[in-house]
Amino acid sequence: MYGSICRKDSDVKEIRDRITKFVVICTLAAVLLTGTVSTVTANRIVSSSAAECMQMQCDVTGGKVNELMNSVESSVRFLCESTYAYIDSPQDFANDIVSMNNYDTMMTAAMKKLSESTSGSMAVYYRYNPDYTTRMKGRFFVRSKETKAMREEPPTDISAYKSTDIEHVGWYYEAVKAGGPVWIGPYHNSNINRDIMSYVVPIKIQGTLVGVIGMDVDFRYIADYIGQISIYDTGGAFSVSDGKILQYDNEKLIRIPVENISGYQELYAAVHSDQETSGTYTKNGKQSVFTSKDMNGGLHLVISAPTAEIYKDSYRLILLITVLMVASTAVILAISRPICTRIVQMAYTDRLTGLPNREYFRDIYDSRMKEKNIQSTMFMLDIDHFKMVNDTYGHAVGDKVLTAVAGEIRDIFGKNAILSRWGGDEFVGIIPSDGDLERCRELCQRVSEDSTEICAGGYTLSVGLYRIRENMAGNNIENMVSKADMALYEAKGVRNCAMVYNKMGADCKPDRNGAEN
Repeated sequence: MYGSICRKDSDVKEIRDRITKFVVICTLAAVLLTGTVSTVTANRIVSSSAAECMQMQCDVTGGKVNELMNSVESSVRFLCESTYAYIDSPQDFANDIVSMNNYDTMMTAAMKKLSESTSGSMAVYYRYNPDYTTRMKGRFFVRSKETKAMREEPPTDISAYKSTDIEHVGWYYEAVKAGGPVWIGPYHNSNINRDIMSYVVPIKIQGTLVGVIGMDVDFRYIADYIGQISIYDTGGAFSVSDGKILQYDNEKLIRIPVENISGYQELYAAVHSDQETSGTYTKNGKQSVFTSKDMNGGLHLVISAPTAEIYKDSYRLILLITVLMVASTAVILAISRPICTRIVQMAYTDRLTGLPNREYFRDIYDSRMKEKNIQSTMFMLDIDHFKMVNDTYGHAVGDKVLTAVAGEIRDIFGKNAILSRWGGDEFVGIIPSDGDLERCRELCQRVSEDSTEICAGGYTLSVGLYRIRENMAGNNIENMVSKADMALYEAKGVRNCAMVYNKMGADCKPDRNGAEN
């Protein structure tokens, strides 16, 4: 068990792994920080670009729809102004059949010409108030699907329908109710079987309601124009009016209340808010970004695109950063592990003897041994009269002596010890207490016998031991080294022997019988 926690190779690997982990964490932190900043910046740019792009599309498309509807309003206003200019007295006009016929001729030519030249115009009409006159009903022109020219149709009999019947007479009663120019719809007009929007102006002269003048716009024309909008992969546009989303299904206009569609309430609230013209909403679990624009006639244009499509380049950047982090980790591990191993070995190994140095001994003791409850012995030894060896034979021979002693220590204690060159000719280590004195004596004997192979005068060792009986976590390394050094001091008084420190503190004496005093 002792040897399993004290092998130098495993400890070096542990220290190396700590350094490698630190390098990897620092590198990943740098990559992550750079990636986060890049992603946030990219998202900000993408978000701003998407908002600008969608708003520009809204402005362009909404502007064209408004332009179309403005032209309808201008045409109807011209007809109204002509009427006001022609009729001075509604009472006299109602009784003058000639004036009525002249007015009819003038209006017929003007209506047809204006309607044919107005984009999106599908029908144009002037209709007398039946309570004002029954001599004439008015005129009604509808654009032909085949020739695109305006053809006359019989005016609708207003009295045949209730005022609440929007599909037949909404164009009349809604205008009268409004008391001024008004856009009506979108709605289905059953008279001509079309989905339309109507711009109608009630004609009042001297307090008398003479009738109404109006022009109808084919709503399919507007819907198709909006439907052509395409943004990103699946983004598009639709219109909202009076709390309803307007869609076509099998050529029929469908008005879907916003509250009936899950996820659209947030969108509708934003569209109708004076403070917000863009935002996000969620439908079927997917988030989309939208931009809206108010248009004439109570219409709202909405352009939206899924958030995932808008930010797909950002998501690719995140994926790239993730791949880069993984690749960086692999590269750093491949490069740094051998480098760190070499650095650790150089930092913790005595270059002359190949044994661990003092720094290694301290770090390993602090990080590993203090956590273990092991009966151990600390030894400290040095070479007797080593200075004389250096002075007599030279430092080169002294280095050989140090290397030879290190080899003997390694052979005697093997892997079951923490060994180190403490400094100079001193060596320190921790070994199992079982048989510690016998092995130290064996070490002294082997060194003495082999010493003459290096220098003629030979050399010997002196060893001091301190037995660590209690939990090592309660021992201070400096205190233990000091006690082992005291035992070494006593041993050097005898030379070529091992002394054991008396933990009761009485004194240190040679253990001639192989037992501690």
